[in-house]
Amino acid sequence: MVCAFGVSADVDKVAFSLPTGSVSDPIATTTGTVIVRVAERQDVTADAMKAAKETFRTQLLAQRRDLFFASYMTKAKQGMKIQVNSDVARRIIGA
Repeated sequence: MVCAFGVSADVDKVAFSLPTGSVSDPIATTTGTVIVRVAERQDVTADAMKAAKETFRTQLLAQRRDLFFASYMTKAKQGMKIQVNSDVARRIIGA
């Protein structure tokens, strides 16, 4: 669970062990103290997990592809000498 106070295994442990509608005792973390109230609980089914897994995989691959391309372009630009011909640029944009 990620909240305004950050990630905390202690908070996760308490939050996921509480029944719906209950409130925890104060939980001390490295960044403050937290009280958890479980407003709603939705258990994950095997079918939902399979569907989410494929969506997550697709998103992760796209993110990695974008990161690779950005890294590649940054590296490629470092080796290039880019020269802008302002006369040609003005003719292209019609200015």
